[in-house]
Amino acid sequence: MAAFIGGAILKTKADSTNTPNGAFKVYGSANGKAIGTLKPSSYVGSFAQSVGEWTQIRLRNPISGNQYGWILSDKLVQWQAPYGYYIQNGRTGVNVRNAPSLTAGVLKKLNGGTLAGKSDGYTENGFVFLSLNGGGYGWVSGDYLTRSNVVTSQATNTGVEIPPTVEMSLVETRDYKQFLLPGIIFLSCVTLLMLVRYAIKFQD
Repeated sequence: MAAFIGGAILKTKADSTNTPNGAFKVYGSANGKAIGTLKPSSYVGSFAQSVGEWTQIRLRNPISGNQYGWILSDKLVQWQAPYGYYIQNGRTGVNVRNAPSLTAGVLKKLNGGTLAGKSDGYTENGFVFLSLNGGGYGWVSGDYLTRSNVVTSQATNTGVEIPPTVEMSLVETRDYKQFLLPGIIFLSCVTLLMLVRYAIKFQD
């Protein structure tokens, strides 16, 4: 059985094989009557509770007037946000909206070079869904975003932390140059002392 953290954002799985019309059924209660369907690979809402093999979701978009729905837990995955998304340099007053639409409410405005948030790149209507920097969720037009190729840890509100992917560019290397000059000086002093010692010995 899938284990989700309270409030975690959930997506339907990509594979909807053997499901009606390629969609997943949503029910009014566990083992109850179907109230509608959800598309595969879609952000569908947030985790509310689990009962046996069922998960209750606070639906992002109500279905048949229902704010909550039930779906089999094995049809869901926890949404993760491993990549940082930045507002493109030179942009000013880019809208962060509460829905993927040009008419949706504006949560805030951001300028170029600002970290908008993190995401896996999930997009609707040209808008990228983000776990916003500073908290909460929002949508920004992909036309104004640049994705960082560095995979970071993702914690708390989207669920279990993702181990960061190790990239060679991220591996810290020790700068041995800082030890080079003192080493040379030390060896030079030792050599000089030995030469002086031998010189004195030969004079004797």
